[in-house]
Amino acid sequence: MFDKEKWFEIFSTLKKNKLRTVLTSFSVAWGIFILIILLGSGNGLQNGVTKQFEQDASNSIWIYRGQTSIPYRGLKPGRGIKFTNEDYEATLSEVKEIEAISARLNIWQQRNLTYKNEYGTYDIIGVHPGTKQIENVTMQSGRFISELDVTQNRKSVAISYVVRDALFKEEDPIGKYMKINNVPFKVVGVFSDENERDNNRVYIPVSTSQKIFTGNNQINNLAITIPASQMDQSAEIAEELRTSFAKRHTFAVEDRRAIYVNNNLEEFKKFQNLFAGIRIFVWIIGIGTIIS
Repeated sequence: MFDKEKWFEIFSTLKKNKLRTVLTSFSVAWGIFILIILLGSGNGLQNGVTKQFEQDASNSIWIYRGQTSIPYRGLKPGRGIKFTNEDYEATLSEVKEIEAISARLNIWQQRNLTYKNEYGTYDIIGVHPGTKQIENVTMQSGRFISELDVTQNRKSVAISYVVRDALFKEEDPIGKYMKINNVPFKVVGVFSDENERDNNRVYIPVSTSQKIFTGNNQINNLAITIPASQMDQSAEIAEELRTSFAKRHTFAVEDRRAIYVNNNLEEFKKFQNLFAGIRIFVWIIGIGTIIS
């Protein structure tokens, strides 16, 4: 029931204490404003980090070459580890929980791409078909590098839409030949990547890149994805990989600098836990500010 006397009393008290009323109102508004800012900033940062992880498959594990830091079986530290096709084959056969797999070979010497009178400098990367899933590549036309491209050392290339627009202009590039470091390659597909930096590249079969550009069987790194049913075992799978590489390249398993194993899923979980803590902290600070 509406009580006029109580409301008159409230308004009367507010009129008599104008300064206190203004300061109290400002304090409450400021507390709410700070809470909104903190929550917005936290959510924005979390969304940014989440999007960064989504640019590559979140269930991926990457293995990079390193340098030994401790002696092992008579071998001195400081020994550089080199990956080869044997590492790809061994990983493919030994690790059963593989959804997609690809080795990678970056061509650093020259990065010249030409088509007719157009030319440009872009990243040239030799890969297996699994890179499409690992990198979350979306095909705009044509296809990605296939297993036949790799086994038959085909001169096939999948280019990004950035390369297409720069070199082919209004032409449809599918089926046409462009030159990579003066070697003709047939364009089999055009792709796009959520990571804009990765759109400044082209993909060719890893076997072709080894045969034409390096003359050996070395690779730079290796990546796999694991199925959703094995997500909880990602840490164990990463350790299996480290143990396998340690045995093959003769270094101590506990030598974390010999190779670097980047488990995207575990890293993502760490960031999720971090942001959960940040949210709790923000709410405590915000509510405390309003109460005070």
